[in-house]
Amino acid sequence: EEVTDPRNIGSIIRSAASFNIDGLIIKERYFPSESKLLYKSASGCMEHINLFEVSNISTTLKFLKTKKELTDPSYTWDSTSMPNGRYELKVEATDKLSNMENEAISIKKISNPFDIDNTQPVLAEIKSNPTDDSTFQISCVVTDELSPISSASYKIDSAEHWQAMFPEDGILDSHREVLLLETKKREGEEHTITIMVADASGNKSVARGSF
Repeated sequence: EEVTDPRNIGSIIRSAASFNIDGLIIKERYFPSESKLLYKSASGCMEHINLFEVSNISTTLKFLKTKKELTDPSYTWDSTSMPNGRYELKVEATDKLSNMENEAISIKKISNPFDIDNTQPVLAEIKSNPTDDSTFQISCVVTDELSPISSASYKIDSAEHWQAMFPEDGILDSHREVLLLETKKREGEEHTITIMVADASGNKSVARGSF
């Protein structure tokens, strides 16, 4: 930027070519006209470098950076810090960085409304009732104000794997579910059950009880 001496420009072009650089962005008002001195200083490298004359180098670099970021058709947004609620996303694309203000073109797109829910489901007290055959009926109510309950699983004592737990109607699809489980006969006086639930937004809660 603001380099006007043909010998300096030629030296820059020669150095760029030696590093296999494809092109140089130069400021049009300062770039000297092509001359024998310029070609001589470039030592034959003028034919191997693309020269892009622009009115504003800073604006051009910002545009190229944005263009590079937009090569990926998707963008990941971490919504865990957002308050719960219903949102819309607006995306705007514009070419105003490379055009005069009155010639720039912009386009906007607004998404369908969607909900953000960062609140965990609420697990009530785990209840256990012994039966006549030395098994236990385990029950627990789980609620979620914003998202329906989508999964429930449990472990007893130090079990390695989680097992599915089902509601009284057999389908996890509501904001309030009553989870039920009938245990097998178990040795020992007291056992611990751990219940983990998740809602449709991926929020999880864990509760423990004894029987």
